[in-house]
Amino acid sequence: MKLILTVFISIFFTLSAIIGQEQQTPCAFDRLVNNHKILVAEKIIQEGVDFQKSGHDIKVIPVVVHIFHEGGSENISDAQVESAITVLNEDFGKLTGTAGDGNGVDTEIRFCLAKIDPNGNCTNGIVRINSSLTNHKTYERPLLKQVSFWDNEKYLNIYIVKSIPGNTAGHSSFPGGPADEDGLVARHHYFGRVGSAIGPLGRTGTNEVGHWLGIYHTF
Repeated sequence: MKLILTVFISIFFTLSAIIGQEQQTPCAFDRLVNNHKILVAEKIIQEGVDFQKSGHDIKVIPVVVHIFHEGGSENISDAQVESAITVLNEDFGKLTGTAGDGNGVDTEIRFCLAKIDPNGNCTNGIVRINSSLTNHKTYERPLLKQVSFWDNEKYLNIYIVKSIPGNTAGHSSFPGGPADEDGLVARHHYFGRVGSAIGPLGRTGTNEVGHWLGIYHTF
């Protein structure tokens, strides 16, 4: 799924007008990408572009949100999670009347909370884990996966944590990276736009999902 979903070059034009607007805290992408096998990633992205069939079919990505918490405000509500998914769809869909309706085009990508878990059971796409790993360090990302992880060929894994060193808002994997680092991590108050979220736009998720789909910083 990742191969097909990373092919939308039009994302670049849409997100270039979106992502920079709320990026007041650091994103770990720039320093991580310097250590990444970037040529491998770019090859994967180009293969996706080459094999993308023509047409305008909407691609829907199932999302699972793993909330790591110690019982504090980082244990965000279902409503806050849902608001973050709404923001993603506004921005990637260039929805009229929303903050996502700027320059660029509809990427024809949408997001929804997963309805079926890996075992075939009904789910709301939200997993809550009481763990000290909510005090997150970037090198501990594989530990998050060891505790809670759904097949990255079928789901986008998003991890919500209490803190990340360096006042970092979030960080994401890039195409071609190892499976145990796939997905993205965000601090709880930079995810969504209600509850503990500190801003009305909630676009840290848009920024990090853009990286997950193969987009560099455009600002």
